[in-house]
Amino acid sequence: MRGLVNSDNNDIQYRMRENILIPYVEIEISLDCIKRIHIGPIRDQELAYASMSSFVRGIEKEWQVESNNIEYWLEVVKSDIPYRASS
Repeated sequence: MRGLVNSDNNDIQYRMRENILIPYVEIEISLDCIKRIHIGPIRDQELAYASMSSFVRGIEKEWQVESNNIEYWLEVVKSDIPYRASS
């Protein structure tokens, strides 16, 4: 089957999405590498935006202290693409 990952890799983890196991590998990256988080076209975009913004503000403050970079900020952006519910 095309697209399957090597199951011998012990770093592979899995999560469920719509009754399908999705493989992923966790990697560490510096928060400085992330500049923006986009909230895609989803049904409750305003709620997702508000919760992500609140979550990000806490991470942002911790990172400013840890990295001694008080100018760091992480932008949360709502997608302009309209959400279309599938029927």
